[in-house]
Amino acid sequence: MSDEIPKEYIREVNLEYYRINMELTRDLGLFAIKTLMTLNSGAFIVLLTFIGNTAAESQFVVSLDELKNSLLLFLLGLGLTALSIAVTYVHSQKASPYPNFENDISDKKFLLLMMGFPTLAFLAFVAGVILLISGLTTA
Repeated sequence: MSDEIPKEYIREVNLEYYRINMELTRDLGLFAIKTLMTLNSGAFIVLLTFIGNTAAESQFVVSLDELKNSLLLFLLGLGLTALSIAVTYVHSQKASPYPNFENDISDKKFLLLMMGFPTLAFLAFVAGVILLISGLTTA
């Protein structure tokens, strides 16, 4: 009787580990994308509401340039988030069920793209908030 583990069993365990890891990665990625969409779209809606209510009554005044630039940054964040969704969809159509990140340079580039667009979307949100706060003064 041999104590050696069959290669087929090791392969199945590795594939199951890979599958679980991919599910976790997918779930975390979806959470990040949903969060970025919510942050940027929520900030955009709040600013539009603020503009509507400011005309009537408010103790705060925001420079029109800062307001316009903040809205554009929030839209940029939404656009980058949507772009990351589109790139993910296109890549998923060509992806192998068993990718080899060590040998496939296109997967490494894809990984950089997928980390880049959401990072830029988050930075656009942060820049929009900072720009808006810097332009906020009391009436």
